Amino acid sequence: MERILIVVERESQYELATELIVRLTSFTCKVHVTSSNVDETWCDRLKHKALEWNIPFINPNNFQIFRSGNKKFSLAFFFVYLIGKFSGANSNFNLGAFLSLKRQITDNLYHSEKILECCEPEYLLVFEDGIGGPLELISAARKRNIIVAVCPYEI
Repeated sequence: MERILIVVERESQYELATELIVRLTSFTCKVHVTSSNVDETWCDRLKHKALEWNIPFINPNNFQIFRSGNKKFSLAFFFVYLIGKFSGANSNFNLGAFLSLKRQITDNLYHSEKILECCEPEYLLVFEDGIGGPLELISAARKRNIIVAVCPYEI
């Protein structure tokens, strides 16, 4: 039985997600749904939608699944490079904003890795891989050699 994790980021993706979930479950695939959006209102709506779809929802805010392990930051070299490149007397480099962004990316990567550990998918299905997509989840999946499929929903 193949395991697939579907990432739904907005309500406009429900129709395509519904169609894919129906088809995948008819082939006896094990399908989970999650989001990289940690807004509690959104997660609650997606959880209820997952109940309608009759598939498990992995809540990115469920810190029980994130308890173990330490946060790792594998992009340290990149951030050191950025600081060196954009700091200086004539730079408008904002170290506070930079550190906040670093913390946010680190947390998102960590949570993405834990979500993938939770359901151990063989495939990650996302509806967007651009700037508005779940980039940290895609990165974590590629690191684990999980096949990432992008199914554009607004074409």
